[in-house]
Amino acid sequence: MTSKSLSRRGEFELLKNQGVRFRKSNLQIVYAPSPPDLIKFATAVSKKSGNAVKRNKFRRRVREAFRICADELACGSYLVSASATSITIELKDIIEVLSDHQSFLKAKLT
Repeated sequence: MTSKSLSRRGEFELLKNQGVRFRKSNLQIVYAPSPPDLIKFATAVSKKSGNAVKRNKFRRRVREAFRICADELACGSYLVSASATSITIELKDIIEVLSDHQSFLKAKLT
């Protein structure tokens, strides 16, 4: 399965309008289905959350979590947003939130 970054405004608008929202541990994940065998993801972190070093560290953790969980994730577009307090969340906790999100999706879509 391949993964890419979300980059176009239309993709973000699709997530905003048609996405399924899930919130846990001050992280919000918005999901919208897309073509098979493709996972796209992006992160949204406010400047209020911390300096560039902290925001980029969060983005690296999310990127690594998606790499680790790629086989378990449903194909689609994901947007992971962090509140100011959750920017220091650990990698194992992000992976846990992603697996909980997949359980939520399976229950909601079936």
